[in-house]
Amino acid sequence: MSEIRQHANDLLRLIQESLPMEGEAAIEWDESNQCCLTFDEDITVIITLNETAETIFMNWILGALPTAPGEVTSAMQELLEANHEWNHTEGGALGLDSETGLVTLSYRVDLPLEDAAVIQDIIARLYSVSSHWQKSLNLGYPDEAAASTRSAHVPP
Repeated sequence: MSEIRQHANDLLRLIQESLPMEGEAAIEWDESNQCCLTFDEDITVIITLNETAETIFMNWILGALPTAPGEVTSAMQELLEANHEWNHTEGGALGLDSETGLVTLSYRVDLPLEDAAVIQDIIARLYSVSSHWQKSLNLGYPDEAAASTRSAHVPP
């Protein structure tokens, strides 16, 4: 096992230790080097390990934009303003997934982390900012299928 993969496994263990997880299953990388967590039943984060780039990518799925034209314009303006100089994104980038149309917050973690426990702070900060944008812009999943990519659930 590569040093980066072992480090990434250690990070998943630290994440799991810091969160009140439902069920006993450990968070593990799947065959695509991804794992998935859902917070409060409405914010999902897909974590992808790229061993070659020695990076973890986090893709926080916040939900669909409001459907009223005026609300969409307002939401898009707020998202663009938040992205400007990483204002109100905790260093991530807000965007729209081209396949699903869902609003996402993307974040990159270069490995190895000097202090692996920092991953717990990163998760907490990104959860907080994701929750802010989801509530502020009234984002939500259009149907249960969009949120069904969960492999672990973190209760409120």
